[in-house]
Formats: sequence, C-alpha cells, structure tokens
Amino acid sequence: MLNVVLDTSSFLAFCGSQRFNFPVEKFSGFYRVQPGFENTLEAIILYDLVHLDGPSIRRNDYAIETFEGLKDVVKLIELSPKDEGNCYSSILELTNHIDANPNITDLFRGHTQTWMTDECGAGHTYPSSSWSDVERVLPENLLQIAQELKISFGSYLPFSGAACLALIRTFYYQGLQKQLGYNLLLDPWKGYFYENASYGSSIVNMFDKTVRDNFIQRKRKWLSNQEVNIKIPMLSQYILNKIKSWDELLPICLDLRQSNLAIAFREGITHLVDAIEKNDNIMVDEILSSLEWAQVSWSKNLSSTIQPKKKVTFTVPIINLGTEFNIKDPLLTKKPADKILIFIHELLRGS
Repeated sequence: MLNVVLDTSSFLAFCGSQRFNFPVEKFSGFYRVQPGFENTLEAIILYDLVHLDGPSIRRNDYAIETFEGLKDVVKLIELSPKDEGNCYSSILELTNHIDANPNITDLFRGHTQTWMTDECGAGHTYPSSSWSDVERVLPENLLQIAQELKISFGSYLPFSGAACLALIRTFYYQGLQKQLGYNLLLDPWKGYFYENASYGSSIVNMFDKTVRDNFIQRKRKWLSNQEVNIKIPMLSQYILNKIKSWDELLPICLDLRQSNLAIAFREGITHLVDAIEKNDNIMVDEILSSLEWAQVSWSKNLSSTIQPKKKVTFTVPIINLGTEFNIKDPLLTKKPADKILIFIHELLRGS
C-alpha cells in the first residue's frame, strides 16, 4: 500500500472550489484554485491512502467538512505541538546555507491566495502582499522563521509575500517526512519552483553548493541517475465534464477511484516506488513501460477527446532526512533505510 502525504494547500483549494454550487464552466475564479484542485482529485484516485497534516486541516472548518466525506481514503496525521514545531524547524537547519543572489527576488512571484494564509493559520491579506505584509499576519512561531529567512536573504529578499508562506510550508512538509517516513505529494505551485523553475530562482538553487551537491547526490543515489516520471490521464477534465453541481464532485471522484483501471494504475505506482526503493533499475524501466501503456488505455476509456497532458515527476527532499521516524502512527509502514520521495504533478510542456 502506497501512503502519501498531500500538501494541505492543495486540499484547501479543492475544498474552496466546492463552496460554489454551480457548474465549473461558470466559476470565474477557478483559475485561482485549479492546480491544487487537480492535485487533490488526482491524489484521491491515484494513491492508496492519502494523509493530511492534522493541525493545518483542523484550523479550517471548511476543510473538515470535505474531509468527512473522504474518510475511507484520507486520514489525518495527528501531531502534538512539539512535533509540529519540529517540522517547522527543518528550514532553520539550512538558513546558514542560503546563497543570496539577485534571482531569489523573483522566487514564487505571484499573488498571495486565501488558501495560502489558511494553510499557515495566518490572517488574511491582499493578493499583492509583499514579504513584510505577510509577516504582519503570521502567528508568532512562523513570524520567527520568516524573520530568520529575511536576515539570510538580506537585500535579495523575495518580493512576493506568497514566497514567505510557500517556503515555510515546503520545508514543513519535509520536516514531516523526516518524522513520519511517508512520500509527499507537493502542491503544483510549490513544485513548479522546487527544482527547475523556468524563471527566477528555484528552491534548490537558493542554497549554496554544499546543499545543492547533497541534493544531487541523494537524487542520483535514490533514483539511479534517472529522470523518473509517469504520464497520467486528464482526470480532472473528465470529472469536471461530468458534474453539473459541486455536490456531485466527491461521488463521481470516488466512483472513478473504484474503477478497475484506477485500481490497476495504483498498483503500478506502488510497484514502481517499491522497485525504486530496491534499486531495481530493470524493474523500474519495465513498470514505467507498463504504466505508459496503461495511461493510454485509461485515457481512451475515459474519453477519446481527453489526451494525456499531465505527468508525475519523482524527486527527493532537500533536507537531510536521516533515519529517525518519530511520530507514532499505526499506519506507518516505512523502515529507516527506505527512500522517501516527493511527487510533483505538472502539465506536460507544450500542453
């Protein structure tokens, strides 16, 4: 069984979309939540069991309501205040390795959305907020982290307030991985800037050579110097074409999850991750080939007009995870020697 932690911001975007009881084609603000919406929908269908960060879900009532309808698929990770604090502290291990440079000012350049502040338990602010604007609405524990980062960036502080929230939470999830030992499905917006951003800096490249080299070595070791990615059907397009109101979203999504093709695809992804953990490169290639065939078949089964335009890219954490898994979770199946991966769902280039 493949356990994956879903980035809370994706789930909040998914939940927010359902506040509007009318067809999606009339939802003028859908572009604001679409990447996270699709990420959550795909997680529900493509992974055996989806875990959510308990503290960030419980402080948002509208997320709890949606969670209740997904209890067979989605589980909450309950953290003590101490464990939550330990997750946040992971970024502080790396502040001395930040290599401040002009490209960093454009990191996460974009509007600060409501689901970003909701995820962090921050007060709401306006979309074009700067880093300093966001600091004013952060809870005290996150304000301390934001100020430490600000000192490290110096005159190259990212302009966007969204960068402040995204950086803190990206490393929070890596801290959670370090404590729990599960794979992570990162929000696409964070994932876009994670390693290979097409403009400005990426998160990896904001660090010095020591951190970058460690990241590259870890990736080569864990992924055998391969670019591992799998294509997936346009599941959101299929589902949104079927629903007439948001009330139909979860039933149709769960129905698709139970289809034979979805079950087979989940098994394939699980076998792929197992093969990666065992360094079985021949098996990895074989499974990638079978998943390529499977997604073509699945896309045709869903609709002849829906072409595969998305992929799941496999990468690794930036922080040094070590081997300590501390949170007592009855569902924990990882062993300290296992590799812990990050999955990023993204549109294929040219789509």
